[in-house]
Amino acid sequence: PLDRSVDALYGLEGVEATPELVRAQVKVHDGIKQPMGLVHGGVYASIAESITSIQFFMADLYDRRFLRLSELTNVKDIGFYDCSNADDVLPAAQTLPKLESLFFEVTLLSDESLELLAEFPRLRKVHFEQVVPDETIARLNKLLPDVNIETPFPASKQPKR
Repeated sequence: PLDRSVDALYGLEGVEATPELVRAQVKVHDGIKQPMGLVHGGVYASIAESITSIQFFMADLYDRRFLRLSELTNVKDIGFYDCSNADDVLPAAQTLPKLESLFFEVTLLSDESLELLAEFPRLRKVHFEQVVPDETIARLNKLLPDVNIETPFPASKQPKR
């Protein structure tokens, strides 16, 4: 929610959000201006990042338009946050000629998708910002020996409940 994020610090307010459109606004105040009296460029960047994230979160990844992902030939990094169908997007991402890094948070991958990662030709880093079973970490290290696998939250290091 916007009220519990960095967006609340500068006053981003959601106006409208549909799978096709996101509208938001920020009331200009002295707290977001730079010394010359203009709105700070970082505010614009934060707005763009936030509304893009909201739009992507609402997107239906089964939509055929996501098959066009392979046309984004300069993409080097892709992040999947709370993405229930990352398995469906990864095959299109695999065709990206410059893709080097993948980031996953609150996103589960099937065994087939883990194996597909080994077929990404330029992949150098895979980061999981979530608890990952130790067996999955071992499997990834075996499948991707030349890829930096970042798993800051291995299951074995989590507190026992």
